[in-house]
Amino acid sequence: IYCQLCKQSCFNPNESSNHKVWELFVLSAIYFPPSRDLEKWLCNYIAEHVKLEKQEKGPVDPKLPIFAKYVLKKLKIIIKAGPRGRLPTAREIERHRGAPFSRSVFGVTLEDVMELQAEDAPGLKIPQIVSSLSKAVSDLGGVDVEGIFRVPGDTEQVYALRIQLDSGNYEISGDDPNTPASLLKLWLRELEEPLIPVGLYDECIKSCMENENNLEGAVAVLEKLPEVNKLTALFVVQFLKKVSLNQEVNKMSINNLAMVFAPNFLRCPSEDPQVIFNNTKYEQAW
Repeated sequence: IYCQLCKQSCFNPNESSNHKVWELFVLSAIYFPPSRDLEKWLCNYIAEHVKLEKQEKGPVDPKLPIFAKYVLKKLKIIIKAGPRGRLPTAREIERHRGAPFSRSVFGVTLEDVMELQAEDAPGLKIPQIVSSLSKAVSDLGGVDVEGIFRVPGDTEQVYALRIQLDSGNYEISGDDPNTPASLLKLWLRELEEPLIPVGLYDECIKSCMENENNLEGAVAVLEKLPEVNKLTALFVVQFLKKVSLNQEVNKMSINNLAMVFAPNFLRCPSEDPQVIFNNTKYEQAW
């Protein structure tokens, strides 16, 4: 598929046709990686289109460098993370087609999110989506719901809410707290760089290997986080503490919440299944 897209996008004289090819590039880069043998060549091919932004001679389609930047960024993520485990819905496909030209708060860095919300919510020190979804879980009685954050929300409702938030509408209604709870986990999971940067992953694991209750070690890592990461992590932890205080009703103890949120806070950089499996308990302990 990637080879065919390269072939069809190379000196394509039809602008409309070329845009459709690049939309397919976008979808492919989001959902599955190229083969190992093609990775380097493909990234170089896409990077050549990014350079068109600075080309002064000859007609240049202004959309191509924007497409290329987005595809290159997503390729680097999917090459590292591997293919997504499920097929996209029709609604997701439609949204992703225009993603390079949208102002989405999903699948980007925390810095990107803060930059996007700077005009509308300049006083907020954490992403508005985090505080809004947490508030929605509370307002809808989620603290009293058994299995909150463990029981998934309805897929269609979750993605409808996602599209709503991406449009800038943070007025969350509805009657199922599992919807905003699921979307909060999804937002964390899709961050381009995890809440705890990959560079600090090994330190997190090592801090819990000898003592799984090493509070000082966990705090030491938190202090090394960029400010927005630290404030966001502390906000989420405080909210989850509130949830755990009602564990007799919602059955979500600290351990249960750690099991759910560890893979959303931390991402193991290793591709070795044994390493990933062995580190799981340390991720949860951290």
